[in-house]
Amino acid sequence: MNKLLKLIRRNADVESFMDLNKSHRKNVAKIGSVALFELQITYPAFIGYSYFARVLESLGVELIGYRPVNDLSRLSRFVFKFLRKIPLDNGINWPFRIMRSFGVSKFILPSQVSRNQLELEELFLEFISLNKVQKLNFKINDVVLGDLFYDWHLRQRGLPTITEEMAILHEDFFEFFGTFMWWEEYFDHNKVDSVFVSHSVYSQGVLARIGLRNNSNVFLVGPDRVYRLTEKNLHPDMEFLDYIPGIKQQFGYSIDLLRAQNAIDALRGGSQEISSAHSFVTGYKGFQGDRIIAENGKINIMIAAHCFSDAPHANSDFHFSDFVEWLKFLGKKSWETKDKYNWYIKAHPAFFESDKIHFAKITADFPWIQPISSSYSNLDLFAQGVQVVLTIHGTIAFEAAYENILVINASNNCPHIKYDFSLRPSSTVEYSEMIDSIPKLLAEFVIVPDDILHFYDLHHLRKNSNIYFGQNYGELLEFIGGYKEIFTSPKIFRFWLDQVYGKDFDKNLLSSFANFFKSNAYFMIREK
Repeated sequence: MNKLLKLIRRNADVESFMDLNKSHRKNVAKIGSVALFELQITYPAFIGYSYFARVLESLGVELIGYRPVNDLSRLSRFVFKFLRKIPLDNGINWPFRIMRSFGVSKFILPSQVSRNQLELEELFLEFISLNKVQKLNFKINDVVLGDLFYDWHLRQRGLPTITEEMAILHEDFFEFFGTFMWWEEYFDHNKVDSVFVSHSVYSQGVLARIGLRNNSNVFLVGPDRVYRLTEKNLHPDMEFLDYIPGIKQQFGYSIDLLRAQNAIDALRGGSQEISSAHSFVTGYKGFQGDRIIAENGKINIMIAAHCFSDAPHANSDFHFSDFVEWLKFLGKKSWETKDKYNWYIKAHPAFFESDKIHFAKITADFPWIQPISSSYSNLDLFAQGVQVVLTIHGTIAFEAAYENILVINASNNCPHIKYDFSLRPSSTVEYSEMIDSIPKLLAEFVIVPDDILHFYDLHHLRKNSNIYFGQNYGELLEFIGGYKEIFTSPKIFRFWLDQVYGKDFDKNLLSSFANFFKSNAYFMIREK
């Protein structure tokens, strides 16, 4: 009974938001095309959805909700099928009524069983014959899906790398690519004007890729920003490829180095409310532990481990097929150089439980690399004598550089690619050569602090200006209890209605969404 009441008991904030949406509805004749809105529970994103819905509904486009893959339990499938017909949910656990309030007419759950079993068997045999890099580029009907499946498979199973157990791989392959084929048929039989996704990775990215192949508009709607995905930009947050170091204004944003310095100093002091990248976990947190870094005259190198199954390819490819292959490479490299370097590897503070198990197994294979608990503060480790940090594309790159630590990345798709405060080899060969040359690099490499401040302000602090809440974003976070509540607190709607929304604001924001929808811009900037 309690579970049932939790599902249907009304929430005043959600109801007020839905009432506002209903007041904006207009009856416009449908033109035969549809827009697909991914079902999600991220309350700020519903604000973005509602404005896109008004734009599309004015054009006569039918709005349809969907789950990208049918990975629900039997009970959850029953609840889904029941609630998509009977409007009882309260918008807390399922979003049907919220989405109905801005015009979604029906909800799709793809089939779990593909009709193309023989074709899938042939594709599976092709897939398993490929090496890991080739698997990442695996495509069907001109749609690249290998990276999406790779990351989805790791997350589903809590794996560090793609499994060699054929039964598991076969099961996941059929579920993922069978769903892809189901959606291909849907696109073949329907004119899909627009696709809205919450992420560009995992199964969520499948509809984005199909939509792009079919010339649909594809938008990623997040809790603070909106992106138009394209064949050139398959992922959000990739505007870092266009950053211009030293410039005073970019993307309509004025860069302030003093603001960035104050913010980084606050992070160093333990604050986690400065920017979203440090809101859940941060390497600055931790105790000053017992000395763990050796004082024996050798250079101390710390590998900053990544979460193995947390969408390794969210920033596109890097120099290795996954994080395990990177660590294997460094395991071999550390053995070759252990006479002149002390090697350490620090666990990521956001490790899933499965990551902790894999981390222990991998570090056991390389006993000459000393593991460090994530409970150690990076600042403490730097003070103890870490001189070099190795990462793929982690935030530790600018954090360590700010402490005058040499950082070598293993990717050309790291957010700080345009800045010179860390090193970015172009290949694994150059990566290996840089590691061999660390003594020379330590003697010659110069870090310009202003580059770090410029990057931090442009990449992190710029994003604190939420497109839905503008300069009220800081007040919103305080109102709901911090960034961790941004995804799940319906109090967001109360703040939106009481502190932000108004006729002029609504008119201006609707204009911004309409103009962005018609434009070719990569990400949306509020016009007023």
